[in-house]
Amino acid sequence: MAGLSALEFRGQPGLALGGPDLEAAAQALSAALHPASALNAEPHGALPFSSVRGTFNAQEGQRAVWIVDVSTRDLPPATRPQSLDIALTTPPEAGALASVFLNDVLLGSAAPPPDGRLRANFAIPERLIALDNRIAVTLQRPAPVGPAQLLPTSVLRLAPAGAPSEFLALPPFFLDGLEVLVEAPGGVTAESLNLPFWVLRPLLPLRSPLTVSAVDPGTIPRPRGPFISVTGEPPAGSAPRLHAVNGRIELTDRTARLPAPPPITGPALIAQLLESDGRPGIWLRPITDHSPRFAPSGSAPRLDRGDAALLDERGAVLAWTTSPAVPPSPDPPPPTAAADAPSLVQSWRPPIAWGLWLAGLVLVAYAFVRPRHNRQPA
Repeated sequence: MAGLSALEFRGQPGLALGGPDLEAAAQALSAALHPASALNAEPHGALPFSSVRGTFNAQEGQRAVWIVDVSTRDLPPATRPQSLDIALTTPPEAGALASVFLNDVLLGSAAPPPDGRLRANFAIPERLIALDNRIAVTLQRPAPVGPAQLLPTSVLRLAPAGAPSEFLALPPFFLDGLEVLVEAPGGVTAESLNLPFWVLRPLLPLRSPLTVSAVDPGTIPRPRGPFISVTGEPPAGSAPRLHAVNGRIELTDRTARLPAPPPITGPALIAQLLESDGRPGIWLRPITDHSPRFAPSGSAPRLDRGDAALLDERGAVLAWTTSPAVPPSPDPPPPTAAADAPSLVQSWRPPIAWGLWLAGLVLVAYAFVRPRHNRQPA
């Protein structure tokens, strides 16, 4: 049985791992130090602020600000942010107002109740979510009357995530494991892994287990889970919307969008978000089969919004969403016989007009012919 015990060594506190199974003891310690690991057991899904990076110190000024940073890499598998439950305490006072911002966009405001204990929920529009998110909670008071504090019991409410449609939605799917598929005829080397790890650096959660698989040139890779594939052929069961042909990017799907790419002066890659038999991942493909070896030399690319990107060796990214912003409207239905037939008003319009004209003519003639009895003699 694994055990943990507290001790003091040279005046400093510490923990000692004991028992016959030290690996189990280490896992128990890791679970205790990572609250997000136990989050998966919560039925409704909530990420406590205490398990992410943030400031929760009490503040006494007229204006107090607390900052909390949350990445999609912090989320449990297959989840997405849905709303914020903010818990804040302040001395009882009139005129105070708390405001909540996500990535510099106001989500809403609320006034603390008379007892100074505010608990409010703010919905998160999906369009505001980024790969790395900054939550700012501000409290504006007429005058400082005592310490106010954002409580670490505030939580980020989560909802089940559907199939990822943008790069930023991939990290929660990578949490339980990621397969790296590399086209390496002579076997996988450290050099052949530089490219996928360079692309994955902003997207991969630290705790994700990795599996590396070699793929023979010209064969179709077959991922067994979430993946990144650096291969000439797309993964099995996928439907890429773009292809590289003779150094040009071409559309495979006629409904996809393709922005005008910048001039390409060196080696470049297309990165696409794909599903291989329901398993999400990224397919990396050089734009030409005969270009020099792609050698990343800059910072890791920032794959965030979009489901396709053009990358160069310096990490520059042209990312976009291949699906059209407005889906094409269906062709209008052909007119039916009922639609072509005149309505009741339309069919009676000519007789009514003629009748009104004749009635007017008769009234005019009658006015001229009728003797004027009420005229007085001169």
